[in-house]
Amino acid sequence: MTLSAVLTLVLAGPVFDAETPNPFLAQAKELYEQLDFEKCMQRIKQASQWKGSNVRELRDVELYGALCSLNLGQRAEAAERFKLALRIDEDLELPEFASPKAVKLFLYVKRKLRQPAEPPPLPDEDLPPDTPPALEKGARAEAKPKAEPEKPVEVTSNSVLARHTPSITLGVGTLVIGGLGVGLGVNARSLEAQAKASKFESDYLAMRSQAQGNAIAANIAFGVAAALALAALVMLLLNR
Repeated sequence: MTLSAVLTLVLAGPVFDAETPNPFLAQAKELYEQLDFEKCMQRIKQASQWKGSNVRELRDVELYGALCSLNLGQRAEAAERFKLALRIDEDLELPEFASPKAVKLFLYVKRKLRQPAEPPPLPDEDLPPDTPPALEKGARAEAKPKAEPEKPVEVTSNSVLARHTPSITLGVGTLVIGGLGVGLGVNARSLEAQAKASKFESDYLAMRSQAQGNAIAANIAFGVAAALALAALVMLLLNR
């Protein structure tokens, strides 16, 4: 066979693709559409290990991995896979048949990635000094002394009435008993006058005896009143 014939056969033969599609990714997409999410994740793991994946396939591996993870209740993993897919292709969009919860999570991750990064913290030399300048120069603000709360006035002695209650009681007793003695004395004199004026001896003796009894009672009352008055005076002097 001549060289020209060999070249003709080679050129007429099948042309091989320089890039073989990721077979596991295609199976994962089919399983996702069939709602078999567990097997879908198995194919996603195999697809991620496929050596010949191009950029678009790597993006779709993370995208469909996120969709299957979310349907299996693995929200954190789904969010992380959405983030990786968006970093590969920032203009990535979800498939038309994606669920509302997938759309919500995808848009949330996409919005977080597009937010501007927080500014770095200021270096220490740009921070203000801990001590105000006035205090650094030696000036010290004088703190106003706090006013001490007023203490309630403590009553250390009894009231005048409480201190002299025994004396007052004895004084009242003196007046009552003294008044009784005066009444008995007046009554005794009246009976004695009536006895002297009586015509019959029996009446005279009876009235005179009653007058004497009242006189004795009056003297006793005067004695008791005097004793109470003395006691009241002593108590008054002691409680001054």
